[in-house]
Amino acid sequence: MKAKIILFRLVAVLFLIGWTGCEKEDTSQNIILYDKPLDVIQSHIQGKWKLAYGKGGYAANSIFYDDNYYMEFTADNRVIKTGDNIVYANSTIKWTKVGPYEWVKLSPGKYTDTYLMEFNDRREYPYCYIVDKIYNDTLIIHDNMADAVSYYFNKTK
Repeated sequence: MKAKIILFRLVAVLFLIGWTGCEKEDTSQNIILYDKPLDVIQSHIQGKWKLAYGKGGYAANSIFYDDNYYMEFTADNRVIKTGDNIVYANSTIKWTKVGPYEWVKLSPGKYTDTYLMEFNDRREYPYCYIVDKIYNDTLIIHDNMADAVSYYFNKTK
């Protein structure tokens, strides 16, 4: 009888160990990027990202969606912006360090020691973004302007 109780407990313990070992590992990535060194920012954003939605602008709570808009950040410091199979930008990124006493157009109290990501589109129109963070595997970048739009991108495979 004692052997059956010990055997039952052993099976129960092994079952519980096996049960907890089967939990899905959380592989989501969460990292604040605006206050990190440039090499950390570049390594985390590298790859192709699909726009999920944008939020903000003149109407601060407006949300817009675009199913075919992508930004790709390459290992050789380039950005490729595409939408509906049109290449809007294929440009080298200029990273500008903004010091603690320089004014950043978006939330000057928050982004006072960060890198601005600047590049031109095919018409030489300049873009300037702040890479904010990756939250739940969503890359969030902002326009560097007072009426900024925040862009939420999901990584593609």
